[in-house]
Amino acid sequence: MGIEDAMDVRITAPLLNDLTQQTILFPTLWNVSYGFRLHSSQTSVHRVGVVQRTNAVVYRTTVEATTLPRLSKIATGNHDCNSLPVTASGAQGCSGAVKLDDTPSEPYCSGKDASNDIIYPWFRSCCKWNKNQCLAKTIESNSLPAYSFVKAIQEATSMRSSTNNRTTCSVDWNCPSRVGTPCRVEINQPIINAVTSTLQKSTTDYDNVYNFVSYFSTGNPDGNRSSTRGWEIKYSATMSHGLVFKLNDQIIQENHGPISSTAPIVVTIEKFKVLEGYNKLEIFGSDHCCSEGGHSLFVRYHETKDVITQWFPWGSKESTLEAVSGYPPPVETERYDTPTRTFRFNFANKNSERIKFNAPPSSLQNILMEMDTTGLLAVTATEGTEHRCKRAGWCSWDITFMTNVLFEINISKPDITILKPFAVNNDEDGNLKKTNHILVLFLDD
Repeated sequence: MGIEDAMDVRITAPLLNDLTQQTILFPTLWNVSYGFRLHSSQTSVHRVGVVQRTNAVVYRTTVEATTLPRLSKIATGNHDCNSLPVTASGAQGCSGAVKLDDTPSEPYCSGKDASNDIIYPWFRSCCKWNKNQCLAKTIESNSLPAYSFVKAIQEATSMRSSTNNRTTCSVDWNCPSRVGTPCRVEINQPIINAVTSTLQKSTTDYDNVYNFVSYFSTGNPDGNRSSTRGWEIKYSATMSHGLVFKLNDQIIQENHGPISSTAPIVVTIEKFKVLEGYNKLEIFGSDHCCSEGGHSLFVRYHETKDVITQWFPWGSKESTLEAVSGYPPPVETERYDTPTRTFRFNFANKNSERIKFNAPPSSLQNILMEMDTTGLLAVTATEGTEHRCKRAGWCSWDITFMTNVLFEINISKPDITILKPFAVNNDEDGNLKKTNHILVLFLDD
């Protein structure tokens, strides 16, 4: 790296679930890179960073054929049409769309006011104008409106559903699983014909519901991947009973079945309106046997009015999504107020205080130097990661030990270990258990 008497080595740690014989119960988007440099002065440089691990997660449940939800051909959007609003006239639901003289109002029934603006979205979704009357939309028998379709799939694939008591950190999530038990597949590659089984197909591999989840960041507000540019996605999968797309918890498109993986569904710029920063994409599907063709997702951008990019596989390097993962962002953002994730270092059996995943280099340096085993050190942001760290929480730091704290330690075989959430690594007295490793990273709950 520009120093003639230096030997440079970088080791990328294995994925979290591969580090020990026991599965680490902390699925995240994080991996850790670790490296060291030996100069003639015996100093060393360590690199620790947050990098992409998953592009999406598919939650899947095999259900009985009689309970397989079917999406209605009648579009109803985000609203529960069984929850009837009470209007100013005192009437409930569609019958309440009336003028001041209590005669039916066609604009009101369509969700519009006198200026033709949409101000009554429930009526737009759930009512129809027919023969001078405002009537409730009629949902076909054995079908569900979009709101109920999504709710049914969420309940069936929920990690905390009544039929199982597993959480995100549960060990056994292999797909397929027994009827009624949700399973999970992490998609770690660009999403092209991604399969949703981690095991061989079995006799339960039929009549499935799917919840596809991917969080993504728009990137530089002034760049071509910001929310000010037009985005479109193209999704393909075999779903005999329909698909519903949600963006940031709002239903943006409904496609009733049957749907074939050979006929991709496009969500256009008019519907796929991303917001600045992190966004959440969910796709809900229902299929009577076997989701042939896997799942594929592509994105393209309207860089100018007349220039549209080609389709890029979701999560690929070419798609240039700044951050994409099957799990929520590791840092608190405007729309994701869960606390920023933290970790701790253990160096020579001394542990640090909690460190945020988007900690500035100066904070990380101060925390490490407060440990009495580290000596003098310097911490800098890895070149080229500063903006991504600030916006998305994907940070990388270079830690340079200025004094030879490792002189008495054999570092011919350097390693870094990620252990289970910090609390489970304490002994009966609450102290950190000792390890045989020089540098240990603990992920906090």
